[in-house]
This record gives sequence, C-alpha cells and structure tokens, in this order.
Amino acid sequence: ARFGVKVPFTICACCVLPPGGNLATAGEDGTACIWNAKDAKKLFEIRAHEGGVLCIVSFPNGKCFLTGGCDGYAKIWKFQSAKPSLFGCLNHGFAVTGAVVYPDARQLLSLGLDGVAKVWRVENEEFLCQGGAGLSALGISRFGGNIFTASLEGSIERFSDDGKQLSVWDGHVGPINVIIVFPDESRVLTAGEDGLTIVWSMSGTRHIKLGPFDSPVLCADVSACCQW
Repeated sequence: ARFGVKVPFTICACCVLPPGGNLATAGEDGTACIWNAKDAKKLFEIRAHEGGVLCIVSFPNGKCFLTGGCDGYAKIWKFQSAKPSLFGCLNHGFAVTGAVVYPDARQLLSLGLDGVAKVWRVENEEFLCQGGAGLSALGISRFGGNIFTASLEGSIERFSDDGKQLSVWDGHVGPINVIIVFPDESRVLTAGEDGLTIVWSMSGTRHIKLGPFDSPVLCADVSACCQW
C-alpha cells in the first residue's frame, strides 16, 4: 500500500476525487473527510450529516461530491476556493445508501434504505421521479446511455437514460451489494451477499464468475485500465 488512512471510527465508504486523485471518506460519525493523495494528510473535514455518512460519490467533473446519510438526505458539496461547501440538499426520506451522478452532472440518482431510487435535477434540487422496489445498488456508464439497478432478490436491470428497460439479468441469489460499469463500458461487475463476483458483458452474458467465497462480497472496484 502506498499509504493508509487511520481514523477512530468506521469508514463506511470512500471515493477518489478527480482530477488530482485525492481521497474522500464517509464516516459513521457523520463527517466527510478529504485526504491528500500524496501523503495522506487530512485536508478538510466537514460535518455532513446527523448520524453516519453511508455513501460518498464524486461528480465526473471533480467540482462536487455527494454524501448520503442516515438522516435521509443526499447532500451536494462544491469546492469553493478549494474548500468544500454545501451546494444542495435533497430529501430522499430514508437513509441514503447509494447514489450515481449522470455523466453531464445535471441529474443524479439517490438510493434509499427503502429500496427506492429517486431522480433529481442538480441545478435546482428538483425531484423528478422515482422507481424500483427492493433495490440494493446502482450503477451508471461513464459516458451515459446505461443505468443499472440491482435488487435484494439478486436480479440486475439495465435501463436507458430516459428510463426504458433494456434487459434483465439473473445470476445472484439474494442482495447484490456492488454494481460497477467498467470505465471502457465493455463489461459490468456485480458482487453480492451470496459470495459471488460476476463480470458480465453489456448484453448480459456472464464472462467471469468468482466464488462463491465464504462470506458476502461487500465492496469491489475496477482499475482504470480495465485489467484488474
């Protein structure tokens, strides 16, 4: 490891912030922290939510990031003079466990503990629509055109940007914890409570199946070169 970040509380999630590659972490103590990628020095700490911060997601342009909390809010933080400040506050209504930002950064999806995904317009915090039941994870392609939802029952659904269902995939038993679209949009990775990690083609064909492992797979990622 190049460096490690040690804090006196559980880190619930983390993400890399473009373009510099600094690390953002979400803590169970309600804080979000920004760490220098070169020396692991803490740059900023913000009191993001009442209760734990369950997810943290970078905007594609690197100008903002989003946090989701136990308090039922998804909050957008914008870097103003290098320091993050609150830019938007979206009331999902249930603890926010995940989110994805559209490639153009104009809209985003929030996922609640209620298993419902909600679509928001970023500019004015307008709630646009909601969908799904029993959802457990979200994914979106880097250049747009494909949105993925994963369910507590183990199915994956692929949608177009306008919400049209394109396909349904089955391969897991029980909740899916992770769904990631490869950076080159060639494949999709899923991992779940059944201990399986599966790599799919964009058409839904299973390419690689790892496991089952002895315990649930809670997190996973794909390298920028798409080889790891």
